[in-house]
Amino acid sequence: MIPSQVCRTCGTTQVTVSDEGMCPACMLRTALADSLEVTSFPTAPAALPRPFGPYVLVEEIARGGMGVVYKARQVTLGRTIALKVLLGGAFSSESLLRRFQVEAEAAAALQHPGIVAIHEFGEYDNQPYYTMDYVEGGNLTDMAKGQPIAPDRAARYLKAIAEAVSFAHQQGILHRDLKPSNVLIDPNDRPRVADFGLAKRLGDDSDLTLSGQMLGSPNYVSPEQAAGRQESVGVRSDVYALGGLLYFLLTGRPPFLAGSVRETLRLLHETDPVAPRTLNPDVPPDLNTMCLKCLEKDPARRYDSAQGLADELGRFLKGEPIHARPISSAERGLRWCRRHPAIASLAAVVVLALSATSAIFYNSARRIEHARAQEQIARLEAEENLYAANMNWISGAATMPAGTDLQTALMLLNAARPKSGERDLRGFEWRYYWFIAQSRALAVLKGHSDVVNAVSFAPDGTHLITHSRDGVLKVWDAGTMQEVQSLDGVSVPGGFTPDGAQLIFSRPDNSLWRLDLATRKTVQIRAKSGRLIAALSDGRHVVVFGPDQLPVVGALDD
Repeated sequence: MIPSQVCRTCGTTQVTVSDEGMCPACMLRTALADSLEVTSFPTAPAALPRPFGPYVLVEEIARGGMGVVYKARQVTLGRTIALKVLLGGAFSSESLLRRFQVEAEAAAALQHPGIVAIHEFGEYDNQPYYTMDYVEGGNLTDMAKGQPIAPDRAARYLKAIAEAVSFAHQQGILHRDLKPSNVLIDPNDRPRVADFGLAKRLGDDSDLTLSGQMLGSPNYVSPEQAAGRQESVGVRSDVYALGGLLYFLLTGRPPFLAGSVRETLRLLHETDPVAPRTLNPDVPPDLNTMCLKCLEKDPARRYDSAQGLADELGRFLKGEPIHARPISSAERGLRWCRRHPAIASLAAVVVLALSATSAIFYNSARRIEHARAQEQIARLEAEENLYAANMNWISGAATMPAGTDLQTALMLLNAARPKSGERDLRGFEWRYYWFIAQSRALAVLKGHSDVVNAVSFAPDGTHLITHSRDGVLKVWDAGTMQEVQSLDGVSVPGGFTPDGAQLIFSRPDNSLWRLDLATRKTVQIRAKSGRLIAALSDGRHVVVFGPDQLPVVGALDD
């Protein structure tokens, strides 16, 4: 038997390890890190917890193209911190090592309650690292779960984020990679900006990228940054990204979303974002105006500073008039014509010809009828636009391996299910993507020793369960496809409660139980006696076989 070796970077046991002590996946990651933002690699993490110099690595909490972030324990001070390690260690490229150092230096210079503080930069066993505050809780992506949040809460979040970014600008530092996953929410519901991996000092002409190379996430990057015009990137580029964050909070999706990076960038350069109020009619007009002003393609039309945006949000939260004014329909049309001159010229000829022959058909009664129907049409169009946008995103994510994209796809698919009295917009595409998403999820599930006879997804798309003929029930994280809990002696997995937080099941003695997915605790419950058939979707009733072997509906009683 050929002896296996352990990769010094990720801890994976491999039969073949390079002379540098790295597995093939880490070698590929290091080679690509200078030009691509890689969000996930199928490498197995090293066994945790494990010592790392004066720290103990407890669990992995994030992984990106440049490094891995761990929750760690600082033994000497007895405190919990976050520790970021450079992927590839000392074998990383010179530019990646420098970028990692710049990230630590930039964040360390920013002591602000809205920015994750840096404690120490160092190296252990040829592995560069730095430590920072550990923020208990998730990021904006985790918190929003693909759905809009209340407008006032969104404004409060973005005001705090803009003030933190303004402080960084005052210290001469651009962030250049603001996106939902880089904003953490602490236990006091306060946002804190993190990940200065693409930070740059204002006025510094040197950069760690080539001219013409795009930096940042395609969904939130400014047009000038996406075009690789680094000389044009400045404070207002971060203001654009702040507008992208506000758009995400108000609509549950980024300003531009397509099935590929190329198509996303085409939309960014050639089209205006759909107004947040079109996707979510509950967005106040002032917030809609502020968001679109931040997302102007011309930097001169945006807010001149992050602090200016924060002040405007402050006026909104106080109920005061804002300074920005919405774009008129005439100006919006003029901008479109400038971007599409040939089509605009042809359209003008057509409009003039039609106007000459159709003016007699317009009358006051038609205008009144149109005005009455306008609000209802806007709401129906918003629902259709949101559904179409979500299906468009899933069309790209449905073919990807199981991961964060799969979890988001499941949440969006579940969100499309109509509630009582609502229109059902689902068509063939929804059923097709639902089948694909389930197939991707089931393809990575392992661990049962007998035939699997039941599979069920939680309504919110965060978990799924499998049940085998030998009575073993397993709970899986739908995002990572990792097993989180296993129960023996389960006869029937009845179903999830409507919020997806609990599971109803029965044991061989026909006793009913409730599993809390957050605490992983089981509690016996009382209900109509008999063998469980299924739990109803209201989470309060079950169907059992009665004494005469006919189905009977009974209420749950904790």
